[in-house]
Amino acid sequence: MCPERLAFVLGLLALGGCGDPLVSAAYRGRPLLALEGPIEMPQGAGFLGEAECDGAWFECFDDRCDLDRDDFCPPCDDAYYACVDRAADVAPGALRLGLFWARPDDAGAAPAVQHFALVVASFPARYQLSLYTPPPAEALQRGSASGQYGLGLLLVYLDTDADDRFTPGRDPIVGGAPGRAILYSPGGVRDADLGAWAAGFHRLAIGPTCEGGGGLAQAAIADDSPMALVLSADPGVLQTLLLDPDCDGALDDFAICLEPEALERLCAGQAPVLCDLCLEALDR
Repeated sequence: MCPERLAFVLGLLALGGCGDPLVSAAYRGRPLLALEGPIEMPQGAGFLGEAECDGAWFECFDDRCDLDRDDFCPPCDDAYYACVDRAADVAPGALRLGLFWARPDDAGAAPAVQHFALVVASFPARYQLSLYTPPPAEALQRGSASGQYGLGLLLVYLDTDADDRFTPGRDPIVGGAPGRAILYSPGGVRDADLGAWAAGFHRLAIGPTCEGGGGLAQAAIADDSPMALVLSADPGVLQTLLLDPDCDGALDDFAICLEPEALERLCAGQAPVLCDLCLEALDR
């Protein structure tokens, strides 16, 4: 894909999800959080077309085959391989950027995803993001000592089913901000694993959280440097994007993959990008 066309595609990035309207372009006052940084594609842009094929395959399988009985679905498999053959010549569809908030320990619902508009300023590609509202109440959890907080990840996905929301098992994650996270507290928080943070938004650099008994307090530091978005089909990308705040090894805090049993059954005999990424995360 030529640079001009890629810049155009990235310039159309818009956020949607959870059935909410897209953010209005009207002036909304001073943002609570402003982010910007480069968009890096170490493998080029060609993989995005194949990732879109992956999402279409999952949607087809869900609509036309029986997940409980089938490992293969010939009509969907045939359409997938035909799509891959022409993927390099097809511009990727609706790229989305979401701020995925970790699920509170006592919450049974899916984690919240917050939505905002994204504007690419130039090529080589850069993004700018303005957030005008705090995370929804269901994204907040209590600190062990005092206060509340939310922990969020910036992730890029392909909205292959065009429903303006992220759907696990249908919408491939194609990138994010490795080693970075967003923390929000409405009134300040003190937590044994997280540490102490003042009220408001904080940009974090964050490393492995579960090695040697270390928690988030040992891994997270304030970092106001630009947050780079890396778009890649490398199966190890989720290992640099996902966090496991409760150190239970399940990697379900942000709910970007199917449940392990469904994932392994659906991905048996297949190797689309979404399977590779999620299975790799499960095995780490």
